Amino acid sequence: MRYFIGYLIEGAAGAWHRELARRLSELFGTRKPYEKVPPHITLVPPFDTDDIERVEVVVGELLRQRKSPDAFRMTGFDRFGERVAFVDIRVEEAAYRVVEDLRTRIRGVVASASGEPAYPWRPHATLADQMTPEVMASVWEYLQHVQKPSFSLPFTVVTLFRKTDGVWVPEKSFPFGA
Repeated sequence: MRYFIGYLIEGAAGAWHRELARRLSELFGTRKPYEKVPPHITLVPPFDTDDIERVEVVVGELLRQRKSPDAFRMTGFDRFGERVAFVDIRVEEAAYRVVEDLRTRIRGVVASASGEPAYPWRPHATLADQMTPEVMASVWEYLQHVQKPSFSLPFTVVTLFRKTDGVWVPEKSFPFGA
């Protein structure tokens, strides 16, 4: 099975993110990620395993030992090259260390996640992806006129997502200190 570990963006921030992604799709014909995955911040990228219980033990043990770190903050927009537009997420050092520790521990128990990551963790919430440079230019111009988000997201729980029939669904949540 295919999984990833993330922070599920809920409440007003999740609704705002979903609506903006939908609007971009309607206006510019971008892919519709909101139909395949709820608004989230990826903490550990997708991996394959048939032993999810082992992953659950690792995540549960790590978070039980920790207090909830500072919140994530949605602060503006950014992009990866000419293909991905996203909401920029600011993270305090304590939260960054928790995520790095989580990523290291998962690499230790999941073969498909082993080795050094291809890129460092860059906290973000994707709005549109797989765009042509021309579409990206239009999306980016549009985002320059959208009020920047100012949501504070309490980092109190981590969620395991499972891919089922092409859709990512929250499978299990792990609270800090429980």
